[in-house]
Amino acid sequence: MPPRISEPGGANQARESLSQLSDLLEKGEKRGIFTSRMPAPIERSIREDNLRFMQNRDVFSEDYYKFMYELTTANTYKHRSSDYKELCRESVNLAIQFLFNTYFHVRRRQRCVMADWVDAIEAVITVCPTASEWLVNYLSSDGLRYLKPYLLESSSRDVRQNFSQLLEKTLSSHIKHSGSSEINAVNGIVTHLVEMLVRDVPDNVKFSSQYFWSLLMFAQMGPPQCKQLFKLGTFEACFQFLTGVPLLEAAEEGDKNKQKQWTASQTREFGDLHALLAYLILSCDTKPFMSHNTVDERVPSTSTFPSTDLEKMPTQVSTLLYGPLASLYISETISACREMNSSLSLIIEMLAQVSFCCKSFSILVLEELMKQYNSVSSSELKNLSTLLVELLCISDPLQNDRLKFVIEGTKDLGVDGLLDLVQNNQNSDSCRAYQAVKCLVTAS
Repeated sequence: MPPRISEPGGANQARESLSQLSDLLEKGEKRGIFTSRMPAPIERSIREDNLRFMQNRDVFSEDYYKFMYELTTANTYKHRSSDYKELCRESVNLAIQFLFNTYFHVRRRQRCVMADWVDAIEAVITVCPTASEWLVNYLSSDGLRYLKPYLLESSSRDVRQNFSQLLEKTLSSHIKHSGSSEINAVNGIVTHLVEMLVRDVPDNVKFSSQYFWSLLMFAQMGPPQCKQLFKLGTFEACFQFLTGVPLLEAAEEGDKNKQKQWTASQTREFGDLHALLAYLILSCDTKPFMSHNTVDERVPSTSTFPSTDLEKMPTQVSTLLYGPLASLYISETISACREMNSSLSLIIEMLAQVSFCCKSFSILVLEELMKQYNSVSSSELKNLSTLLVELLCISDPLQNDRLKFVIEGTKDLGVDGLLDLVQNNQNSDSCRAYQAVKCLVTAS
């Protein structure tokens, strides 16, 4: 074995090997074995790679980003130009192409830069109907291919969030200019989103939060948009996605005890999904399904939808709320309330509104709520306590029945009331006992 360079004599051996290699190269060149010029295909490939590197170096640079941003926003100040509308349209086109095809692919993209681009596009489409119409038409045709990768598949939350905000601003701006969402372009985008719920969302559950947020924002644009979502089958598609049970088919008894469709970690992304279902339900008139007559048509605290803006309740909603699947939906909703913060008030408002003067639904809600109040960890009782207080404070003919059920419990279901919870847990689980006392004091 030849000695190592670090060993005595190793350096001399290495120099001798290099000199031998040099001699071989020199002899090979004299014989024409090694040519001074590399083969043409290899040289051409190296040149193309070098050119591509130079182009990419210029494209993915901060100076280039600033130049593109200034170029895009330059037209927003030319209000008096006769070509203002065309300039705005070209500005939006340039901004969309840069954002979708360049910056969303940058490895070190910055959140503030993406937000600036979205704001710049919004500023143009807000004041220019022509640019707004072009953007909606683009997203409903060639732009549809961007919905799945940037709204569902992208591992970057910032990309999904900025894309969903851009989509929401585009739809709201166009509705503001045209006064309606019942046009082919908008309907095409929303239809594609609803179809993604069955086709693409189940495979990208952990990235689905921004997708459901987009649908929720569209619903909150007004009662006509809620009605449009009902027509497209959004409500039943969302329920089936959530539970795995088809809504409009006859529910078997076994469906109520069916294993949960999603794990606890996956359901954390469904806050806006629950909010969407709740908002669509709140847009419906519940008066025909009340078991007790009352002067008020809505819960006095309800402010999301005035009585004049309510739509007739669609069949799919009444089937869910007053049919055999009501207990399943209530269980999923109350379970979601335990870990929810942003959409909690909307879901509480929905449960309170449907419970108002409706004995059947009110009983189901209180039974499930008290079951979970008795069984879940005491660290998860905060939101359940908030929901319980809101239900107890509903002023209708059923209020006394609710108070009795919650305070005393029921032996038939093996559910303790709040008084029994305080007595049974004051030593073993002081946190649960404290929450029960707090509920009683707050509701009184």
